[in-house]
Amino acid sequence: MSSFNNIRKIKCAQQTDEVVSLNEYILFEDERAEEKYAVFKFINNVNQQLLGFEFEVNEYNSDGELVEKTVVVYNKFSAKAQQAFVPKAKLKINYACHTLTVKLRKAAFDRFIWNDGEYTDNSYKFTHYAADEETEKEKRAKHKKSKKKKKEPEEIEEREKIYEPYVEITDKTRKNIAKFPVVFSVLICIAVVAYIAVSLFLFMQKSKSFTLEGFDLRIIGNSGTEVSVYGYESEEKDVVIPEKIGDYRVTKIEAGAFKNSDIVSVTLEMPYILIESGAFVNCAKLKTVSASGATRVVMYENSFENCDPYMNLPDCEIYPVDAGTDK
Repeated sequence: MSSFNNIRKIKCAQQTDEVVSLNEYILFEDERAEEKYAVFKFINNVNQQLLGFEFEVNEYNSDGELVEKTVVVYNKFSAKAQQAFVPKAKLKINYACHTLTVKLRKAAFDRFIWNDGEYTDNSYKFTHYAADEETEKEKRAKHKKSKKKKKEPEEIEEREKIYEPYVEITDKTRKNIAKFPVVFSVLICIAVVAYIAVSLFLFMQKSKSFTLEGFDLRIIGNSGTEVSVYGYESEEKDVVIPEKIGDYRVTKIEAGAFKNSDIVSVTLEMPYILIESGAFVNCAKLKTVSASGATRVVMYENSFENCDPYMNLPDCEIYPVDAGTDK
């Protein structure tokens, strides 16, 4: 606890008439983090083992005003009869707390439970008690019978509930933690599903893309043999786009495929080609685009935007930017 720069120990008047009483408590203060913790030392005043207890902590500032109230439950431990004990867990308290008081609410011992002044039997039920007179023969017979007799399920369940180990702190004055509304949770789920769908789509698109003979190609159509050119990796200035690259037929040049390129000429060798908007945008050095044979060239009016206005183009079908094209 080297980070705590102010430590105060407060002794309490021992209340021997209580089953469990507070002997003293220590306040640990961290001024830099503005945090304060309390460690309690209790005394078990009963001649039985303590198995768990619940108490209320009232915190007061330097003016004696109540600033916070907390209910604490300690159950994952045991304290011997007639002895002092310190629960391992320390309690975080309000930083403005100057003094505090502790009120016992409930305590469970070997043979009884104390609940706000009321005593309840916590032991198993027996036919005879120690005060009853029994012969040695009766004692041996009863002892033998008790070994064979199984505990009632209801009694076992009740005892397990009493001694189920946990440490619980319930704050009565601090605000409840905000809970996200159902609509927000649904929106989060939709966003996650959309993200997965987009990621899957991009992955599938990327898996259909590859580079071959200096051209960036993308598979289009349902046949799996038709590709479009969406990029150019070669340093060759006189570009020849063949009818087939590998085993794939070239039928389209996508937007931006040759954007800002230094190419000088383009030769198209396929029977049909669609040149999308901006496919050759800003190709200032491009002088000639030619088509061999009976090539059908379909392009948009801005396919060669910002290129040489005197550039030689083949006979082609030119569509406005906002018009569609059909083969």
